[in-house]
Amino acid sequence: MKKLLYIVAALFLLTACEYEFDVTSPVGETRMFVESISGITGAKSYINVKKAVPVGQAKSDGSSYSLESFTLTQDGKELALTKEGTEGTFSYVPEAIPGSRLELRLKARGMEEIRASSLMPAPIELEDVKCEPMEDRLYWDLSFKSEAQNLLLFIDDDHFHWFNIYSIAENSMLEALASQLKTVNWLVEDLNYSYVMIDKESIQENSHLIFGSSAATGKIRLHLISLSDEAYGYLNARYNRDNNFMALLGLSPPNFAYSNVENGFGVFSATTESVFEITIE
Repeated sequence: MKKLLYIVAALFLLTACEYEFDVTSPVGETRMFVESISGITGAKSYINVKKAVPVGQAKSDGSSYSLESFTLTQDGKELALTKEGTEGTFSYVPEAIPGSRLELRLKARGMEEIRASSLMPAPIELEDVKCEPMEDRLYWDLSFKSEAQNLLLFIDDDHFHWFNIYSIAENSMLEALASQLKTVNWLVEDLNYSYVMIDKESIQENSHLIFGSSAATGKIRLHLISLSDEAYGYLNARYNRDNNFMALLGLSPPNFAYSNVENGFGVFSATTESVFEITIE
């Protein structure tokens, strides 16, 4: 039985390690591509800017463009943009104001101006948080107070060690590894962030989610990140693409087609993070 568990776990890890995005344009013309989900990596957010070129054109062409204008605003107030080390990557720090509107305007020479916007979602609220230490894992029991929302979830400690999440149901280990647990990854500046994604249909108001993580002691933090509709749509589409095994075998076309960027491609969206801390003796 242990050998079977190890095999299933290895397959799970192999399918959820990292992602790549080929910057190609499906419409046969050159357009700009942006990728940003504010708050997904903490207070400091990032936006990747590239040129999407027609299929068959060299991928290296995606980094050759000239920006004429580039602004981000939050409720009309311009946000400062800082160029990062990676080509085409900029950072910005929006205020954590649920309900505020983030807007993007970007114009590259020879191309149409692209536009996108997203509302910062309400935070996740919990009625109660319980955590029961087991021999090899922790069992969490969450009672949701707020209206059901699409969310990302991860667990860490004071040393920023991230813990595995096996299931969002009270299953055996084998059932948990074989369940439809959605793991999504977000790559920024060579750092790969990994989250469990739960759709709002799986969460009822005042419902309970039970899952396990590696056993630990000390202060443990549970991070719940509510997703705007645009953020969920993009991450869910990418999850479906990354787990389309028929496409990997060449038996069906890729199915990643979500974008909320007008006159361009990609995503510009928002999240709101809630952190719940407990102490394990």
